[in-house]
Amino acid sequence: MSRRVSSLLTLGLILWAVLCEGSMRAGAGHARLLGGQEPTRQTSGRRSMNDNHQVSDLRALVQILSEAYGNSLDHEGPRTIVEASGLDASDKALQNAAIRLSSLVLNEIAQGPCSLNEEESAEPNLKCALDDGSVRLRDLTDLLSHAAQRLERGRASMSLARNAADEHAATEARMSLLEHLYRLVFTLSMAHFDLSQRGAYLKAARVETITARKFMEIDCIARACDSGVYATSLSELSRIEGGLDAIPASDAVH
Repeated sequence: MSRRVSSLLTLGLILWAVLCEGSMRAGAGHARLLGGQEPTRQTSGRRSMNDNHQVSDLRALVQILSEAYGNSLDHEGPRTIVEASGLDASDKALQNAAIRLSSLVLNEIAQGPCSLNEEESAEPNLKCALDDGSVRLRDLTDLLSHAAQRLERGRASMSLARNAADEHAATEARMSLLEHLYRLVFTLSMAHFDLSQRGAYLKAARVETITARKFMEIDCIARACDSGVYATSLSELSRIEGGLDAIPASDAVH
């Protein structure tokens, strides 16, 4: 597991660099949820994907989350103190990546070229970043679905084995948090890929957002988490929920 944790930590540094760069671009007028800023709907002059930063951001986040299934396996069985510490670090990297990817996917669906209909998307210089083959978002949705199912089964087994001291409560909360964050990415991505069911997927995404926030609160209390990081994550989940609520019903049903 140490090799996988080392890989996740390296990818975490890549994510940090991506976010820092995104923050600088936001100051130059590229407002986006990934950088923690509310986007404004562009009513004219829609941006083109000559700005490949969007694809780069997506690709970096997808790369981190490609470790989700392996991480779900690492949550099974007893662990040494060193292994538990490494797993905690990889959990946080995956948690942050899932939240930020969810923000970016929602922003693309609601604000960018991904929101356009077939006639509009035929315009030159317009490209939906979510469809870029190098991002491999569709492959990630399958992986995250399997990872979420694995975590769900692991929690069920853990609940059956739980002792009177309830020593597994914190671990179950973390597994539940990751499970619902993975499903949040899945439902938002599928809202783009399966337009006939977009409304249903967006409703499911809102439920996953609320559920993930609940388990984040439990996880934070159980582990005495960093209040600043916790507040930032909660704030971003709240923005995702607000973004989902802001999508007009006519846009949610294609």
